[in-house]
Amino acid sequence: MDSRESAPMKVVVVDTPLNLVLMGKLVDRLPGTQAHTFERPIEALTWCLENEADLIIVDYMMPAMDGVEFIRRIRANRRADDLPILMVTASHERSVRYEALECGANDFLTKPIDGHEFEPRVRNMLKLREAHLATRQRAETLAEEVRKATAEIVDRERETITRLSRAA
Repeated sequence: MDSRESAPMKVVVVDTPLNLVLMGKLVDRLPGTQAHTFERPIEALTWCLENEADLIIVDYMMPAMDGVEFIRRIRANRRADDLPILMVTASHERSVRYEALECGANDFLTKPIDGHEFEPRVRNMLKLREAHLATRQRAETLAEEVRKATAEIVDRERETITRLSRAA
């Protein structure tokens, strides 16, 4: 059984203090989730490299590093290539959305955050993450079973060849 089944889904939120409180509370209201909030993008990056997040919610406009650069750095990590990322911003410019989606954001929300829209989007992204992790785990299990079966076949072939050579 996968040890993640009982562990809460980890949602990383990177934004300003006021928005962190709001989104952190919205995330924590969802069953089976745990919010990890960060004001500084570099701290969030460090946490994500040392831990396994299930979803990242990141603001576009942040001090020291914008959300697009944050996503680029996250996506550069091979472990995070399938990690869902939701970008939030107050900007209504389409170019911001295009840039965020191009660099690897999976979804986009415009501020002010509407809890009625935020919660189902987060819930849906976490369900997709769970399904992806289950599929990956099943693929790993099947690959191991194939490896074992192949090794058994090779062993039997060797034994058969040995017996046939002795009989000859």
